[in-house]
Amino acid sequence: MKTIGRVFLSCVLVNALFFGFVTDFNTVHANSSVAQLPAPELVSVTYNDYSYDVPASTSKDPFTGKTIEHPAYHIDNRTLTFTINKKNISTDHGGYFYYLIRMKGAFSNEWNTITSKITLDHTSPLTTVVLALPSPETILTSNPGQNYYYYPLEGKADFQVQAQEWRQVPTELGPPFESSHVETLRAESDWSNTKTVTFGQYSDNGNTNQPTPSPSQTSSLDQTESQKGTNLSERNLSELVLTATLGTIIVTLTIAFVYKRNKTKSQTILVS
Repeated sequence: MKTIGRVFLSCVLVNALFFGFVTDFNTVHANSSVAQLPAPELVSVTYNDYSYDVPASTSKDPFTGKTIEHPAYHIDNRTLTFTINKKNISTDHGGYFYYLIRMKGAFSNEWNTITSKITLDHTSPLTTVVLALPSPETILTSNPGQNYYYYPLEGKADFQVQAQEWRQVPTELGPPFESSHVETLRAESDWSNTKTVTFGQYSDNGNTNQPTPSPSQTSSLDQTESQKGTNLSERNLSELVLTATLGTIIVTLTIAFVYKRNKTKSQTILVS
């Protein structure tokens, strides 16, 4: 049994070294050169506040007839609507194109990325994004800088947008993982022009001389969620973990079976 334990520990060590190699390889790919995209245009940012107060009320319990008191409460319902023009960004050559939006206080120099990747609309030059804002008491974090921010009830904020292109790049790990891919940033733009919004009042700082754009895409994003879904690199890593784990189990059971059979034969010979 000591022999089986040593073999099992050796298999675990080999798997750890293997996944360390995979992680380092993917990091090398992720750090490859990033091309430059044209900067998009942030056409407009509109702030709307549909919040309201529900007054206190009473009702009667249908089973006891007693009066039930319902205290007053507040419903927070605020949104930011962004209209983005991709300008000269060509999306005809493939890849996955996304927008990132960032925000800072008008009297601060600290920017915070407030969205995960937003899919760019390939069928129209314009993309419309609607963010449902959490309550002002909700403190959020901006990765990777881990800066803290919130959406105030009053004050001014500046907004910018950036375009990114991501592609599936082969990991080239060799047999049996020739088809493994990782989603890698291949190109990104500079940050766009700046739009300023005043919280506490309706605002539309778009160009009033332009016709109202038809919303080509509307996305409601919950700011308390960071990244939605799992990219292909995470799925590939999960598959590798499963394969290595199954391999470790099979090798361990095989060694245990052979060891037990040899031990049985030895005992049979001694009895004879």
